[in-house]
Order: sequence, then C-alpha cells, then structure tokens
Amino acid sequence: MKGVLPVDDDAGPADSVNPPPPTTTRRRPGLLAGALIVWLGIAALVLGMVRVAVAQEPLTPAPASADHWASPSEIGDFVERRADELRLAGLAVVVVRDGDLYQESYLGTAGDGRPVTGETRFVLGSTSKQFTALAVQRLIADGHLNLDTRLGDVFPAWPDTEGTLGAATIADLLGHTSGLSTAAGLGQWGWWPGRPTSIAANAEALAGTRPDQPPGTYTYSNSNYDLLGAVVEQVTGEPFERAMARLVYEPLGLEHTSATATPGAVDGLAAGHHPWFELLTAPTPCPCTPGAVPSAFQVSTAGDLTLLVGAHLGTVTSTLPDGVLAAAREPLATVSAYSQYGSGWVVRPLWELRGNVGDPLDASLDGESLPICVDHLGSTYRSQSYLLACPTLGFGIVAVTNTGAGLDTTRWARFQSELLHLTLGTPAPPPSFNPVEANAALLVLGALLAQSLSVVPLLGRRRSVARSLVAVVGAAAAMALWWGYAPARLGCRVPIASLWAGAPELGLATLVSTALAAVVVAVVIARRRERRS
Repeated sequence: MKGVLPVDDDAGPADSVNPPPPTTTRRRPGLLAGALIVWLGIAALVLGMVRVAVAQEPLTPAPASADHWASPSEIGDFVERRADELRLAGLAVVVVRDGDLYQESYLGTAGDGRPVTGETRFVLGSTSKQFTALAVQRLIADGHLNLDTRLGDVFPAWPDTEGTLGAATIADLLGHTSGLSTAAGLGQWGWWPGRPTSIAANAEALAGTRPDQPPGTYTYSNSNYDLLGAVVEQVTGEPFERAMARLVYEPLGLEHTSATATPGAVDGLAAGHHPWFELLTAPTPCPCTPGAVPSAFQVSTAGDLTLLVGAHLGTVTSTLPDGVLAAAREPLATVSAYSQYGSGWVVRPLWELRGNVGDPLDASLDGESLPICVDHLGSTYRSQSYLLACPTLGFGIVAVTNTGAGLDTTRWARFQSELLHLTLGTPAPPPSFNPVEANAALLVLGALLAQSLSVVPLLGRRRSVARSLVAVVGAAAAMALWWGYAPARLGCRVPIASLWAGAPELGLATLVSTALAAVVVAVVIARRRERRS
C-alpha cells in the first residue's frame, strides 16, 4: 500500500517505523593512527634492509688483488654516482697516490650558478682541528708552550686545582682527555640570544665547567679545540684569524684558507645546503658560531687541503719548523683498541688495505704491519669533509661537500669508507643496519601524519570520551617526542633553535606538532565549558 513501510515480523513497533541503518564498519581514529605507526615501523625495517642489500652490490668490477688500485675513471664514476645518490649539491674529491695527484672530481654547484672547482671555499667542520693543532704545535716548537702547560698557566684567573678545567693540560686538550663531555659548550651552536660571540667569550663561558670524566679519559669534545683557539689568542696576543695565517696558513702556502669569525662573508664560499627529508637538497641558512671557529668553522678549498695532505706526505715543502708536522701525527690518547688520537687526527693502521677480512684487531697484512695513516671526518650544519694521509704509501684523500648530513648522519662516513676501499681495491664492509637512522625522514613524516589522524576526529560533530582521550594522549606523546626525546637525542638545549640549525625537518615537525597539540587543548577546553553551561 502506498505510504506504508514494509514490516518485519520479528521487529517491534519502533523498529517498524524507524528501521535500523545499514550495518557499517566504523574506523576508529586511535586504531588507525596506531596501525599507521606499526606499518611505518615495518616499512622502515624493509626499506633499511633494501638499502643494505643495494649497498652490498659491487660498485665496480672486483679488483684482481689488494694491490690493484681502482683506475681514475673508476673512482670518478663512483664519486659521480654517489654524489647523485646522496643528493649532494656540490662535491670535490682529490686522491693522491705516490705523492702525485691521481684523480680529481669537481661536481655540482657552489651556489648562484657557480660550479665547484679546486678553489671553491667550504666550511670544514672538524677537519678544522688539524689547523688549530698545527698552530699549537708551532707554539710548542717556538718555545711558547709545552704539552704539560695547564690552562691555569695560560689563564691565571682560572682555578687550576684538581677537578677543575684549569688543571687540564695542552696534551689533554689536543687528545680529548680533559674530561669535558661531548655536549660541553654546545650551547653556542644555535640561534638563541646570549651565546658567546667570540673565541675568548666562549672560553670564559667554559671556564667554570667541571670535567665530567677524570683527566686522561678520552671523550671527543669540540670544546677542547675551542679552548685551544683561546690559548693561541692568549699566547700570541693576536686575533685567532691573524695568528692562524702567520703560524700555519702562510708557511704551508695556503692562499684560500681562513679562520674568520664570519665564514659566511668569505668570498667564493660555497652556499650551504640541507637534504630536506632526504628528498630535496636546497640552500638553507644556518647560524654563525664564532666561538667554534677553532674546532669546526675554518674555511678552505680542495686545493689547499691537498697541499696540507701533501705536507704530511712529505711531497709538499713548507716553512714550518722541523718536526711540527710529525708531532701533529703522534698519538696522545687511546680512542679504542683500533685507533688513537693525535693533534687533530685519528691515528690508526690503514685497515682498508686488508679489506673486510680477518681479525679486526690484527694490524697486519700477510704478516707485515699495516702502514699507519691519519684521518678525520668533519661536519657542520651545511657542509662535510674528510681528510686522510698515509706517509708510508704517499697516499691521501680530500673530500668536501657543501651539503649537511641530514637526518641520516651516517651517510658521509659510509661514502668515505666506500671511497677508500674502492680506491685501494679491497671490498668494503657491509653497512651497519639502523632502520631508525636510515629512514628517519619517513618516520618523522609518519609521526606527524599519525598525530594529525588522531586530531581530525576530535573536530567532528560526534563527541565521545574515547575520541578526546585519543587526541590528548597523541598530543602528549608528540610533545614528549619533539620537546623531550629529540632534543636529548641530539644534545640540544633549546629544541626549535637547535633543531632548525642542525635538523630543520625536526624543527619544522616540532612547530607543526605543537600547533596540533594546541588545537587539541583548545577543543577539549571549549567542549568542557559547553558541557558545564
């Protein structure tokens, strides 16, 4: 009959007039967000395993023996391929064999359409330490310092009793055995107000720091070399930049190397880049850190760095006093069973000659001792470097790029290891597998998406305690991640300022996550007021 609804015999009167809606499966936002996080973890694991498998594929035809070096063209092809894979804006690589140039690669851009050349200036990172250490060794050779000189002797106002920083010696600072922690002095590495604006001011800020470890304990700390920079200024009575030029750069014939407190103002400096989420490499600003010039912010070129390596190999003449270069390569501290630390150099056997075989503690090849080399990695917010010198073989490597590490901070070290093994004709060890490090960009984006999914249902018309609880818990977890764990993991004091400098993706994620959390708090408070009224 027209206008009459069909009647279900088993239904009551109310069901007859208002039939139930079709049964549907309602997705819960909390379960969806949780499932997303689980799938992201699985994806990170799978992607990490794929990366390891790809990295283990031969890069070039297998060499005939450990004595067979890769040809210049093989090295050039590898460097070009890796530069593309790592999304490096610009890269300069020089290989020295038997004291002569063996291979050179200059790739990409220095910014503003400028190609990278042997005279392109880069901010060095920790390979700056070799220059600062040479200045100190020069002052020792000239009789102004010795390895036993204490900071309290150089700065009489500093207390130098046992357990104070003033009791640390020049040898302690050179060898990273002063007891200072890795995080000491990192307060100057950022954009917040009040940070030291000079080498001397940074030293004064560190003066009251009590060492975290007993003297003689190796702990790598940039502050050791920043303090050495203050020592150079105090002993010479000159600004650090001028003292470095007189003591080191000019005797080595380095015409494009400098230690200015404002490296960004250096003519011809390669523009610093950052690999955003490891997808897009773009010029990205970063703060100037004047107090850290001795440890990390000196500027040089591939050409000048090749002269430095050549001086250590004995193939480039300099006017440095006899013994200064050799003294810089002398071990001062034990890093591990595998290596020691000298004056701005890691001192170790050239393990790569043996390849990825044998006992890692066996420093020999076919019963003969492996030659000793010195090397060091360098990294700043927007640049990276690597230097190696092996005087016995006349072998050296220089590599510099104007692209920072990004979220995967192991990529540059892997590139250095592969380059070294490839050049020497030995198999590289398989890369270590850390799914969090290797897929950090994916996890950052996924965490933001998961938080967003937990917030969206809260904005709908349907209201429930469960939805509010999911959103509040998600916001609290995100705040703990972005404002607690991430800064602690990276040694940052002020998350936004520090993260934007070193890992801008995390700084951006912190801002977005905080905004989402603010939305959650505002909505929950508004609805509580509605219920009360």
